[in-house]
Amino acid sequence: AAQLWERAFGARRSKTLRNRAMTWAKAREWLKASTGKPWPEKAEIMLTYLEERHESQGMGKSVPNGILGALALLEQVGQVDTDRRLSEDRLLIEACRSWTAELEQGAPPRRQAPMFTVAVILAAELCVCKQTFPVGLRFYAFVLLILIWATMRCDDIQGVDPSSFVLSQIGKAVGNLYGYIGMASLNLRESLCTFGDCCWP
Repeated sequence: AAQLWERAFGARRSKTLRNRAMTWAKAREWLKASTGKPWPEKAEIMLTYLEERHESQGMGKSVPNGILGALALLEQVGQVDTDRRLSEDRLLIEACRSWTAELEQGAPPRRQAPMFTVAVILAAELCVCKQTFPVGLRFYAFVLLILIWATMRCDDIQGVDPSSFVLSQIGKAVGNLYGYIGMASLNLRESLCTFGDCCWP
């Protein structure tokens, strides 16, 4: 079952898939109410949906591209022929770009999350090496350090396979830890994620 999911959805994060599903659920409800069908027959129908949604409840700047991304994902998983994919319709793509540019003008600036200070990183390092601390606390500190070292998000470590954990003479090691930076995948090798005796007895 896991292999089927990987083949169908590739390297997309679980949060991305959840957002795509939630986005398309609203579009599907509108399609069934307006056209009587759960799938649009032409790109103009999706343009009408965008216009009506903006008039009724307003849209965030990420909504047009989110709808286009959800449509593209479903067409890819459903193996729709390239020449029949609505997500590659030039009219729909340019309309989504125009909507996004217009919505970005009045949108508030993006707020970046504050970075960890050096003191926080040092505290995590000391916590991992402190053998008298609870194992769970030390493991949490180590996971935090992995996220910092590899510049990953929290949901990037959800794909860790517990069976890849092995116990060696130098401590516990992670065989393969898959994360994502942008659209590319990052494979952290065993040497990067190995605990020494002083860190993890």
